[in-house]
Amino acid sequence: MGDGFNLILPRLLDTLIGSLIAGLAVFFILPDWQGRRLYREAANALTNHRRYLDEIIHQYEEGKQDDLAYRLARRNAHNADAALSTLLTNMLHEPGHYRKLDADNGLRFLVLSNTLLSHLSALGAHRHQLADDEDDATLVPVAKRIGELLGRIAERLNQRQPVEPLAEQTAELLTQLEEQSAAADEQAITLYRPIQSQLRLITEQLAPLGEAANRLVGSEEHAPSTASA
Repeated sequence: MGDGFNLILPRLLDTLIGSLIAGLAVFFILPDWQGRRLYREAANALTNHRRYLDEIIHQYEEGKQDDLAYRLARRNAHNADAALSTLLTNMLHEPGHYRKLDADNGLRFLVLSNTLLSHLSALGAHRHQLADDEDDATLVPVAKRIGELLGRIAERLNQRQPVEPLAEQTAELLTQLEEQSAAADEQAITLYRPIQSQLRLITEQLAPLGEAANRLVGSEEHAPSTASA
């Protein structure tokens, strides 16, 4: 009372400081920037793709059954791919300072993820129980090895760690697929063999997926320090 003119400057200074703190908190801490979750969403997509592949291979071993485990794995794989697509769509509306190269790298990864899921769906569409003497029965260990490599990429990506080059492992798997094809009789070669074809296409996606994961990890290293909040 009576000292309003003497208090106006300290109060104004306090108000400006408070506004600055609130502005910084809103800009750097509180927003849920999609770029901060990109690597985790990408890792989740690969993890669910790997589980889908595992269930498909299990169907080839035990016989075709639309049981709960298979349907759940299939649904989760498609949902994870859709969630990654939605995240990238939302990211395109965020400030360019946070997008940087994340959007481009994310879109590259999404294309590979979509391609992988389409090959998995084709592999699942032809599932049936393989006989012990069937040529394609020898491909089951190769398929399980592919699943292990997918799981390794997902694990390294989720930990924001670089993925080692997969060119050598990919070449070995492709060689095994080619050797198995050459060992089959001529009549089998003339027939369409969806298991072998789809496994080859899936194997060819491993190295590009590893490179795409490394690009996501590299872009995250330049993200703000609050990215883990």
